[in-house]
Amino acid sequence: MQAFLDQCVESAKPLTEKGNVATYIPELLRWTKDHVGVCVVTADGHVFGSGQFEERFTIQSISKIITLLFALENLGHEKVFSRIGVEQTSDAFNSIIKLETTVSGKPLNPLINAGAIATVSLITETHGAHAFSRLLDFARAVTCSPHLKYDESVYESEWRTGDINRALAYFQKGKGNITTSVDEILENYFKMCSILSNCYELNFRSIESP
Repeated sequence: MQAFLDQCVESAKPLTEKGNVATYIPELLRWTKDHVGVCVVTADGHVFGSGQFEERFTIQSISKIITLLFALENLGHEKVFSRIGVEQTSDAFNSIIKLETTVSGKPLNPLINAGAIATVSLITETHGAHAFSRLLDFARAVTCSPHLKYDESVYESEWRTGDINRALAYFQKGKGNITTSVDEILENYFKMCSILSNCYELNFRSIESP
């Protein structure tokens, strides 16, 4: 396993020259693009890691999985999917077009921005001012990392520049798919995206609620 992961990292390193770090969140420009890491934790607890697998980064859209797991476990399948669909999409992750053109007006799935925002809205409706602390506690539980926190600089950068996400949220509120404060929802959403973690922790070694 270790030799295989080392080979994967070495093969992937040259590919980093073909891409760039995200520019739509200005604070992400300070992160390097040439780091590659991978980690596998087996069922019996053996850890295999290669490259920068212990280096922390903001998890961004990986947070959508944590948010969805929390919502399903705490709110139930029926409630979550009363607001969000389960369809695939070929549109961009932050596209608004399907919100306008589908009969239901619901986001197509919970792993695009509109759907993740709708998921956070359900949690915010239920837990109010405690929504993010509940989500953070859950993230700490599934990553087995009690000191997990969010990067304040990245959060503030997302808050300043997140106009497309605001559009997705306000459109849904106008259609009745969101019923609480957009600012509260996006505060929780942006903080979740800004959580710092690493490849080892993101193996999700626990799925028990705190």
